Amino acid sequence: MMEALFGAFPLAYATILNALYIPIFMMIFWLIFRAVAFEFREHSEGKFLWNFAFGAGSFMAALGQGFALGSVIEGITVNEAGHFIGSTWDWLDWRSLQCPDSGCRNSSWISSATNAGD
Repeated sequence: MMEALFGAFPLAYATILNALYIPIFMMIFWLIFRAVAFEFREHSEGKFLWNFAFGAGSFMAALGQGFALGSVIEGITVNEAGHFIGSTWDWLDWRSLQCPDSGCRNSSWISSATNAGD
């Protein structure tokens, strides 16, 4: 998605990436961690540790995504030219803390409702 945003709207890409660098990096890091945990789980004797790592990676990636969504809903501070002028921690406010909370609750509710028949 970010490549399409870069190709179609480079100024929007630069502004969003500068404003949300920490949540996007957090999301990417934990998605990679989750994939590594998934692969190591297949080749290990004790699967509990890797199951926990997979769950933690999923949870933290959802938090990063919720932080980014909450920050976009709150709004990104830009100047007249459309360049980001806020600080590194502008994404962290009460609305960006509520989006990952509700997103994680909804994800756990959906997964429990989906797996109830298993």
